[in-house]
Amino acid sequence: MREHFFNAAAAIGHQLVRDAVWHGGRCSWVSATREPNMAGSQLVRRSEEPGYLVGTAGIGLFLARLFE
Repeated sequence: MREHFFNAAAAIGHQLVRDAVWHGGRCSWVSATREPNMAGSQLVRRSEEPGYLVGTAGIGLFLARLFE
């Protein structure tokens, strides 16, 4: 059972690395969210926040622990 969870985490990690925006040996991630506007709402793409729970710090921690 533990191997099943590790394989799932590894698949997520590979997708995170693949989807990252890379530049000069560094990377970040872009996400899409709906934001209100005069017509209702629109889909906006922007770089992830630096936060731990919902941002690049959390992604980095996940990838570091996966690497361990």
